Amino acid sequence: MTPKQLKSIQARIETALAERRYSVALIELKSMAEASGASWEIRMEVEHVGSTYRMLADYALDGVPDPSRADMLDKIDADIRRICDNVMREKEAELSSTLYFNTLRYERSQTSDSLPDMLTQYSALYNEHSMSVFTGGTTSAAMRSRLEALAMRIFSRIWVSSPLSRHDCDALDAFMRDGSMPVYARKQFVSALSLGALEYFDARRIALLADVYENCADGIDVRAICGLLLALWKWRDTAIPSKLQARLEAVADSRDWERDVRTVFMQFIRARDTERVTRTMNDEVIPRMMKLRNDIGKLADIENPEDLAGIEANPEWEELMKKSGIEDELKKLTEMQTEGADVLMSTFSHLKSFPFFNDIANWFLPYHTDATVLDSITGKGAIDYLSLVNVSPMLCDGDKYSMALSLERVPDAQRNMLLGQLAGHAREFENMSSGHTGNEARDREIDLYVKDLYRFYNLFRRKGEFYNPFAAPINLVEIKLLSKALSDADMLAAVSEFYFRHGYFSEALNVYRRMIEDSPLDDSLYQKAGYCLQKLGDIAGALDMYRKGELINPSSTWLLKRIAVCSKMTGHSDEALRYFKQVAERQPDDLNVTMNIGHCEMELGNYSEALRHYYKVEYIKGAADRTSRPIAWCCFLSADYDKSLSYYGRIDEADRSASDWLNMGHLFMGMNRFRDAVDHYSKALDKMNRDMDRFARHMHDDASYLAAAGIDPLMTAIVLDTVNKTLYD
Repeated sequence: MTPKQLKSIQARIETALAERRYSVALIELKSMAEASGASWEIRMEVEHVGSTYRMLADYALDGVPDPSRADMLDKIDADIRRICDNVMREKEAELSSTLYFNTLRYERSQTSDSLPDMLTQYSALYNEHSMSVFTGGTTSAAMRSRLEALAMRIFSRIWVSSPLSRHDCDALDAFMRDGSMPVYARKQFVSALSLGALEYFDARRIALLADVYENCADGIDVRAICGLLLALWKWRDTAIPSKLQARLEAVADSRDWERDVRTVFMQFIRARDTERVTRTMNDEVIPRMMKLRNDIGKLADIENPEDLAGIEANPEWEELMKKSGIEDELKKLTEMQTEGADVLMSTFSHLKSFPFFNDIANWFLPYHTDATVLDSITGKGAIDYLSLVNVSPMLCDGDKYSMALSLERVPDAQRNMLLGQLAGHAREFENMSSGHTGNEARDREIDLYVKDLYRFYNLFRRKGEFYNPFAAPINLVEIKLLSKALSDADMLAAVSEFYFRHGYFSEALNVYRRMIEDSPLDDSLYQKAGYCLQKLGDIAGALDMYRKGELINPSSTWLLKRIAVCSKMTGHSDEALRYFKQVAERQPDDLNVTMNIGHCEMELGNYSEALRHYYKVEYIKGAADRTSRPIAWCCFLSADYDKSLSYYGRIDEADRSASDWLNMGHLFMGMNRFRDAVDHYSKALDKMNRDMDRFARHMHDDASYLAAAGIDPLMTAIVLDTVNKTLYD
């Protein structure tokens, strides 16, 4: 049976579990195990879970009380899902060529190396390395290379081991708590733990992330909570076993939990905005800067490009900045950066082609100057350059490696000059890193790690093989376990405002609905929720929200306008007219409102009233205003054909739309000028890219207007046939 067929059975199992039809799920699971050729161990597990459920059901049907019944059902649910995952995993391990399963097959072939043994080997080798440094001995590059190679093996083993055994978890937990082990290695292994948590649901792995968060420091806990929250989001629809639920509830009582959850959540949200920021950089800022560079060169007329004095002295420089628009773009960029936007993604995305980034483990390796990949950066000032990169406050670890490695591409002369200028400043660079302490330093650590995660899932060469948590909105508010940490009104307001301001209306709407539950008398929430629905195309839903807001705040002119607009869009012109008139009483000089009153009157057949409002706007704004079209159409509907023709004549031919040509065709039909009608209909057809079906639909929609004008259907057929004939001329 193919993986595709197995996935179909898996989908049926998940549906059955969602509906609590455990017997059906077990029948499907047994069929799946047999069809896939699953191992004897897996088949025995299926039988064991089946017998457990049958026994539970028998006791329940006999009326035997059992306080642990709910917990048992949760465990049965979790066991069925786990076994189902194992069956799928085993089949894909046979056939799949993805990086995950290639790695899994390799690690399974290394039967002599268990994860606890490899961690012990790493500890011994690192202690030997540390002792050599401490005693002043020479630490060979070979020893560091052995450490890095072993770290990669450990990373791979942690990543693809599923589920983690109790023995593996104990060994990892001990290693994470060992303060003598390097922080960079422990951080890297926590990332492997998180990466695996997004591949398959593993209760033990998630519990270990909670343990690491609670018991480790030095930024290791930051990586753990980021991984933990992503795993909870990925498996939000999966039943959590009661033991894991209790562990997660316990960690939620930690002192910094609520603050950390909020901070991480905000960084996830900002990461979602990275695509928009990158697009702004690539499509607006950088092209304008490139154009400005060319303009500056012409303006400065510098013979020697290295002589910048001419530019600095040129009084036209500031004017050029303003005219180019780059000044506004740079202000926008500064605002984005202040909000925490990732403005460097577009820059460093082009620097991820180094061989270093071909290995998945390196994407999660914290930057440290002892890494062997940096050994090639040598010469006077090299140490200072690497230290400068290390303390750069805006660079995440991946970008630091990109920046350091990019020096290899710089020509020798410029490279040596740069390194020479930095020589002797290592201590100053180290002092630069001491500016962030306490919560500020922690927030910065979260910010930079989320950027590392975002880069991996969006830039890794085999990114298509991974579940990308940032491909869709991450709304942690939906997770019950996190509701307490994210129920703070200020937090929800900040999240909703970010989404709303940047145009993520679907995400903003979800948060506003949650806020409405807590503050049902806040009319501004209904206003914003209605606006989100309107932007998403749900006009009826928007109207409902606006009406609820009106009940709370009937004096809001903004709400009255929105209700009027949405009523008109849903075809309730009479209701729209009533609300537009209320607005007009408050804002009699608002010509947009006057125009809309005219539109509503016309749609209701009150042509004289409609014209009265259109003429008012025309008188104030002038004949060249947008009143020409509605007046011309309204005059046609009221059979004042000469005036209608006069107003259509005010619209320049070059500006006439398909609707203009079509409506003028109707007008000439009403005037019995049929050849003119053919001519204008033909031009409408041209504007529709000669799509006769589209043209016919418009004619069908307008048939009632032609009938009201008393036009003979026979003449309409002849005219349309003549127009159709032009397609073949």
